[in-house]
Amino acid sequence: MNFIKTLFIGGLAALSFILSPTALAAEASAKPAAKTNKLLYMYRFFYLPFSVEFREGRNQDEILPYVNDGSSMRLMTAQEMIQLDGEWKTMRSAIRPKALLLSTSVPTDGTAKISNRLLSHQLPLVRSAFDRVPISERVAMAKALEGKPEAVKSSFRQLQYLKSFTKLAQSEPEALHFFIVSPSWCQSSREYRMLFETYMKRFPQKNFVLHSIVLDDPSEKVFDSRALMELFPNKDKYSHENVPKFLALEMKQGKPVVWEEGQALEQLYSRYFSKYRGHLDAKTSLFTGRAVAGSANGLEPKLSSTPK
Repeated sequence: MNFIKTLFIGGLAALSFILSPTALAAEASAKPAAKTNKLLYMYRFFYLPFSVEFREGRNQDEILPYVNDGSSMRLMTAQEMIQLDGEWKTMRSAIRPKALLLSTSVPTDGTAKISNRLLSHQLPLVRSAFDRVPISERVAMAKALEGKPEAVKSSFRQLQYLKSFTKLAQSEPEALHFFIVSPSWCQSSREYRMLFETYMKRFPQKNFVLHSIVLDDPSEKVFDSRALMELFPNKDKYSHENVPKFLALEMKQGKPVVWEEGQALEQLYSRYFSKYRGHLDAKTSLFTGRAVAGSANGLEPKLSSTPK
């Protein structure tokens, strides 16, 4: 069975689930969920190697750093953050050359499969979820969606888009696929690609696949692009509209579950990586003499062996 046929059959299965009376009723009755603060989790991931606790301040844009002074948590000073940032920048410069997501060449509208758990995709802004599906099958899908609420249509497009990437991984059926999505010009997104790859390689996780999706955007029109709108159709659910953007897809008992933006980061942090917070404390002057968080498998972190 070829790739397109497999994708189409999988799409029909997803469509039947999305259009089921149970799913439609649940969507109609669901109350708006509280927005998960994307910025908060971006800070938590960026500073994961250190024992800094980030909390939301007076609003969702104010993220405050705290440290444990032995008996209580206190707000870090500006000078302490400057000190930590300087040392962290030096560490990142040493691991950056090892980042395969940054150095691997990817063809336009193509994929570089670095491994079954690490894939890099390069997409044009005009790419649609159904571009690789034959016209006759697109017509069948459109007919099945006819008259359905826009929320149902957008959920199906989003799911089809993500499944077109997961099919290439050849991973475990119930693996969690995590996607970092950004335009080609975004430098901060390169930092997050490097860090997520580093964390994934340093602390291997069962049933976890990391995807990088770079949207080719020389004219900086990404926020009005078809690709971004189909991947992120639920703007009212997001706390922030900045890039990079994040998605996660997991099959649970044969049913697809998609997490977006802050929720995707929260899932990844709480389920896989929060226990490794502080694993590079001993490498900084700021935490010298303080209790250092236990490292993975009881091993002392070695920067020289850190991927990326």
